[in-house]
Amino acid sequence: MTAIRLDELKEVLSLPNLWDVITHGDQADRRRYEVGMAAAGLLLAASLVLSLGHQRALLKAPATSTPRLRGLYQLMHLFPLVVALAAFMQVAAPSFAVPVFILQEIWEALALHYFGLTIICLLGGEEATVRRLADHRGSLWRVPPCGCLVPLMPCLCPDAPFDAAMLAKMRWMVEQFCYVTPLTALLGAALDREQNYQKHLHAAQGAVQVMRLASMFICLQALFALYMLSHHALQKYKTTAKFLSIKALILLSVLQKALVMLALHAGVIGLHPSRLFTEADAALRLQAFLLLAEVPFLQVLVNRAFPAEELSASDLLEPLA
Repeated sequence: MTAIRLDELKEVLSLPNLWDVITHGDQADRRRYEVGMAAAGLLLAASLVLSLGHQRALLKAPATSTPRLRGLYQLMHLFPLVVALAAFMQVAAPSFAVPVFILQEIWEALALHYFGLTIICLLGGEEATVRRLADHRGSLWRVPPCGCLVPLMPCLCPDAPFDAAMLAKMRWMVEQFCYVTPLTALLGAALDREQNYQKHLHAAQGAVQVMRLASMFICLQALFALYMLSHHALQKYKTTAKFLSIKALILLSVLQKALVMLALHAGVIGLHPSRLFTEADAALRLQAFLLLAEVPFLQVLVNRAFPAEELSASDLLEPLA
């Protein structure tokens, strides 16, 4: 009798091991849940300190630049914090993991859109962008991700001049991703829920994923084209660092999730389901904890890519003759 009570006391006083906390834990399992929330909260706090401190610097920078550019810098700089908040919500409320992930995907699309607007803003606006880049010669589309296919599609990618119509086309190619992303995310979530009952919906789910992938490629093709055209003119504003810091976080989120799920199904990592959590739930929590641990380091890169000093530079947005 005494031995049983001692065992019960040890179980109450002992904390679950780290792997158990990461891959399990729900509001109905208070011990694991509270330890997991504490760990996730500390990681989120690190991202908050790094992000909000730099946001304050951006807000206090002398307004020698346009207010729109300041707003674009602030919005893109918030992207890592949005990812961290989404990961924290997946830990805090696993039942809301799907809608939170949808909101994160929408913000990813918006971040790419804001990057395109930032290039145009740094060049001095749409009219100034056309004048600055009008001297370009050759194909505009020989850039990643589809640049290697341009020689095979001369009728689809002619050597057109860069003018107002071309800039409008590039903007549309980027903006369409902002509309397609929420649509495909909602359709994908609905099909995932119905697939348990109707197996023939696998083809529809695949079509939705192809639609989103095609939309993303169109968006990236336009962004890379605009980036390459403006690279020399905007070299002092480090647009390469800006683009890579944003894109790295998007790729990390997508690829890491795919690798975790692949490792789970291949049996490389053992995520044993409990009475509260399925293996898929455990994999989502593992992905969320990985992102929470990685975002502070990525936030440092984003802070450097969007320095407050650029907003107060006296030669920013030099007028064209």
